[in-house]
Amino acid sequence: MKRITIAMAVVASTLLGGCDEPSSAAKAEPTPGTVAKAAVEMSKSVPKGWIEDFAAAKRQAVSEKKKIVMAFSGSDWCGWCVKMDRDVYSRPEFIDQASKRYVLVMIDYPQDRGILSPLAAKQNEGLLRKYGINSFPATLVLDADGNVLSSLSGYVQGGPEAMLKALDGSPSAGDKEKGR
Repeated sequence: MKRITIAMAVVASTLLGGCDEPSSAAKAEPTPGTVAKAAVEMSKSVPKGWIEDFAAAKRQAVSEKKKIVMAFSGSDWCGWCVKMDRDVYSRPEFIDQASKRYVLVMIDYPQDRGILSPLAAKQNEGLLRKYGINSFPATLVLDADGNVLSSLSGYVQGGPEAMLKALDGSPSAGDKEKGR
């Protein structure tokens, strides 16, 4: 009976909206033993074609005269984040088109902080606070200085094409599904 109740709670959470921030118990700092492991595993939570270093992204945006797309994800606990990664962020057609106009930055907020690189473990919490992110997935379009130009909360239906339209500010972009 307990398993059924837990499963129903997970399904209800998934059906009712985006993922809320994990509980404070899940916000533990990485231990020294997990830091070495994190450098190897971080590439698993950051899709190919994306970077995790926000300072480097700003420098790249300035030099290439691009905007920044910063995606906030809970890669190991947020069902909508996993779906967004699978349907949009890791798709070659999205990365190819988006990277022509944007520097792509993935800010992961996993329950298992041990999968984060030392850089991500240090910067990601501060970026969540700075940009007021409390529901996942969340996507920001920033200028090269890190100022918010637009934001999307929740999963965007329609795959890469719809997300690109949404990022570009098209009013006809795919319907948002399950947001904050």
